[in-house]
Amino acid sequence: MTNNPKGSSDHQCKVDKMPTHREVTINGGVKIDGLKELGDNYKTTHKDDARHDTRNFALAIISTVLIAIYAGFTLWQVCLTRQIIAEGGVQAHRDLRPYIYSEKMDVLGSIDNGEWMGQVEVINTGKTPGTKVEGCADFAFRPKDRPMTDDLVCPNPENPATEKPTTGEKSRFVLGSSRPFNLYTSGFSMKVTQQAVAPPYSPDIPFGKVLATGGFYLYIYGEITYTDLIDDPTKHRTYFCGRYNPTTKLFEVCEKHNSMN
Repeated sequence: MTNNPKGSSDHQCKVDKMPTHREVTINGGVKIDGLKELGDNYKTTHKDDARHDTRNFALAIISTVLIAIYAGFTLWQVCLTRQIIAEGGVQAHRDLRPYIYSEKMDVLGSIDNGEWMGQVEVINTGKTPGTKVEGCADFAFRPKDRPMTDDLVCPNPENPATEKPTTGEKSRFVLGSSRPFNLYTSGFSMKVTQQAVAPPYSPDIPFGKVLATGGFYLYIYGEITYTDLIDDPTKHRTYFCGRYNPTTKLFEVCEKHNSMN
């Protein structure tokens, strides 16, 4: 029995030594592993920081480019908006301004008998009134080889009636939208044919036959000036001219003296 405790004591010492050896080994291993992990974490952290800096730099460049693009786009929009406003103002003026012109030409009396006066129906087809409206209409009787020109003044200095002094004040008036009015030429005189037709000339020949020969043209022409409420300083002009067709007995648009602004 006395040997057993001894044996137990020896066994106990061996058992005590084994844990001591393992503890050092394990503890040392733990410390080494901790330092290694710390180093790895340091390297990883610096790699992440480098990637983060690179990403931030790239994002900064992209942001700068996008801001520059946005600024350029905004500037383009501003310029485009100004242009649209300017063009819109011009277009609005075109849409709203008055348009006054000759719509129809006729005569009071008989052209065939040589006793007549020209009548010109004028109308405003714009959406606003025409202001300071003035008009002149007259006739011109010319040989075929001396047709109408753009620079023929109104009233016609070739007509005998033009030599008479005018009386009264030259009127200006306002013409509303879709409102017509009439202009009248001076009264026709057979003296005009006597001046235009080469001798021998017989005043007994009906004026209609003189026109039917095709050697002469009869015109009703004139001009209209007016302003508008939108752009008062602008003075608009309309020139009109119709040439008489002895076959249809109508005034057709002639080759000159027809324009408007």
